[in-house]
Amino acid sequence: MSLLILACLCCVGAGLVLQVQPSSGARNTHQNQLQATKTQLHAALRRSAALPVLQARSEQLSARLAAGTAQVDDEPLQTRLGATVQRCGLALLSIRPLADGAELSVAGNYDSLLLLVAELSQTPHALLFESLDISMQRAASPPALLMKASVRRPSLSAATNQEPAHP
Repeated sequence: MSLLILACLCCVGAGLVLQVQPSSGARNTHQNQLQATKTQLHAALRRSAALPVLQARSEQLSARLAAGTAQVDDEPLQTRLGATVQRCGLALLSIRPLADGAELSVAGNYDSLLLLVAELSQTPHALLFESLDISMQRAASPPALLMKASVRRPSLSAATNQEPAHP
């Protein structure tokens, strides 16, 4: 009789072990998922804590950009064009102010013309070329290239409202 009770207890024990083992694996899986979720939560909390600092920095940079744009607008466009033309080693033949830009005619060699276009196109105060015409000036001695261009300052509101160009 005691042998039968011992056999029954062994069967019940084996059943419990077989029942508990899969539950233990599922519990471990759930604990691992819980730990991963906690880690993600802590990382998100750290990022959200930095958000006010980043927003303040963004506002500072926006203010600096607005101040820089105001400074550039204070400089007469004709003064900037004249100085750039002279720095590039070109002869300024004429300059005519427009409402939001200027038309200019310059003479010089090919390298100097390329340098002028590159300098006027450089950020942060780039000018937009609306038209550009290069021709040979044969009457000059030695012959030189003549460039007629129409440039304007880009408006800040138009630049921010434009869609990005896709190749």
